[in-house]
Amino acid sequence: MTVKLSDVRWISRTPAPGTDRSARAQCTFRPCREASCRPDRAPVSARFAIEALTKAHQRKTFLCGNERIDRYFREAVTPDIKRRYATCFVARDLETNRIAGFYTLSSSNVPLTAVPEPLASRLPRYPTVPAVLIGWLGRDQSYAGLGLGEALLFDAIKTVTEALIGAHAIFADAIDGKAAAFYAAFGFTPLTNRPNSLYLPVATAQRLLSGEAS
Repeated sequence: MTVKLSDVRWISRTPAPGTDRSARAQCTFRPCREASCRPDRAPVSARFAIEALTKAHQRKTFLCGNERIDRYFREAVTPDIKRRYATCFVARDLETNRIAGFYTLSSSNVPLTAVPEPLASRLPRYPTVPAVLIGWLGRDQSYAGLGLGEALLFDAIKTVTEALIGAHAIFADAIDGKAAAFYAAFGFTPLTNRPNSLYLPVATAQRLLSGEAS
């Protein structure tokens, strides 16, 4: 089943005057996969803020259940940010200040030969396709079942589609087959011979966000 990005309900709050707009606005989200979902259905309303990772965020207790993701978030994400290899956004629990989840974005490219048909045939014959990479995405085990993974992916895609940079596609390096299936449910397509690297054209993402695509 393919999930529409427009079905992941996301309500943003406008930052107050003087608020640092470099951080993501505080948001509430309502994951919903059925048209009958009521706006007041979710128990996570007004619970999380999505914002840029800073030194004030405590990462030591983060535990998503995958050792590679946990180690990266605790030890390697800060050097990557300092080197400008990646940007990182976190979902912060507003009641406890715990980090509930995170994702990273990096500029990247995809070899044209790795793009599956019929997408590849519609692209210029350059060797690579400009893209933005969702390199890491994780959700703390304590927040399972709230739709936070979908909300983080939605925010990452929305960030890319609104950025004033040239990027034809969003792609994700899934850490395993289960993660690859997660991305595929939102319309990502595996690259040729790389089943755990998945690709979504930005134009397609924009239609999915607005609910125009079926």
